[in-house]
Amino acid sequence: MKQFTKYLLLLSLLAIFASLVAHVPLSGVESAATPAPQVSLACYFSPHGGAKEAIVREIDGARKEILVAMYGLTSADIAKALVRAKERGVSVSVVLDEGQRIHAGSGAHGRQSAYLAENGIEVSFDNISGLMHDKFAVIDRGVVLTGSYNWTGGAEDRNFENLLVIRSPETASRYADEFAVIKSRSKD
Repeated sequence: MKQFTKYLLLLSLLAIFASLVAHVPLSGVESAATPAPQVSLACYFSPHGGAKEAIVREIDGARKEILVAMYGLTSADIAKALVRAKERGVSVSVVLDEGQRIHAGSGAHGRQSAYLAENGIEVSFDNISGLMHDKFAVIDRGVVLTGSYNWTGGAEDRNFENLLVIRSPETASRYADEFAVIKSRSKD
């Protein structure tokens, strides 16, 4: 009888422990009581794999804000989509690498940054000692566009690149924070 009582007590303690563990999330582990955040992903590859179209579609769907940190932006189609967003009342802020600065005779490298600025979009240039080699955009604090894909004609037509569209407010928040850091060290 004593043995049975000890066994019953041990089973009761295990049941209580299991009940507690099921309701307390462990570090880095989702529990049954804490649903995992909903994240959706879509990936695109170039050349001609739908990346440019996905970028334009996401920009065209923006309602409030677009934050862009992009090493290279020479795509006229993407620049036009950013201007359309601005015309709809979307706040658009772009930070490019210093090499994209508007220069007389700068060719493709300055053409789209000049077009954006001429159409009222805030364009800044990161002038750190190295390259501002980021390639991301945050749309409405819920969507992130990132990957190796520069917003250029070469990325679309010749290069082998990738674009990842991430729908996640948590991820977008982290990218928006990084954008603020980049923007703080940039100049108009």
